[in-house]
Parts: sequence; C-alpha cells; structure tokens
Amino acid sequence: HLLLEALLLKWSQFHDGRDFFEFLMDSSKQLLGAGWIHVLNLLFAKKLEQQFETSGGDECDWYWINIVVDCTFGVGVTYILLQLSMRFVQSVIPEQADDFRTGEYRVNGITDAGKYVKQL
Repeated sequence: HLLLEALLLKWSQFHDGRDFFEFLMDSSKQLLGAGWIHVLNLLFAKKLEQQFETSGGDECDWYWINIVVDCTFGVGVTYILLQLSMRFVQSVIPEQADDFRTGEYRVNGITDAGKYVKQL
C-alpha cells in the first residue's frame, strides 16, 4: 500500500510529460526486475546455505550477503550489460534498435505495447 502511494506521489511530482500509462509500464518493469532478483536471491541463499553448512550461517545470512553484493556490484554490472546489449542490438538489427531504447514506448505519439514487451 505504501509502495503504491510512493509511486503515485513520484509520478504526480516528476512525470516530465510522460502519461500515467507510460509511468505504469516503467514501474512494472522495475517491479518485475525486483521480483525476479528476489526469487534468484532466495534460490542462491538456499543453495549457498547447503554448500557451506559446516562453516555456519543460515539462509538469511546468505540472502543478506546477496542483497548487499547485488545493490553495490550488481547495479554496475547490470548497467554495463544494458549498454552492451544496446550496442549489440544496434549492430545486429539497427532498424529495430529504437524499440529497445529503455523507457521509450511511443511511435508517432502513440504508445506501442510491442516496444514495452521488447524492453522486458
């Protein structure tokens, strides 16, 4: 509930010409990404706890370590991978490269859901 209110407040203050539907598409990509990394962190924490059970620590400890690494090192790696993937798309399919430009969903002023799907 609080998260939704925070997102609505953010949009009302900083929408920069983006309509609410575009804001929802941006937010949904962030929520899907956060959900995916949460699931991966849970799986890694379980596996690491099994792998290193004799050295102490439980799944919560490993989850915490994963989050800290992800929020520091992982963000930089993700940014680099995004930039590399954009260059790859530009070189392999330059005629579709604009479809993959993050946060851009419009074609001739009309929102194109296909661009959103490609960006997921």
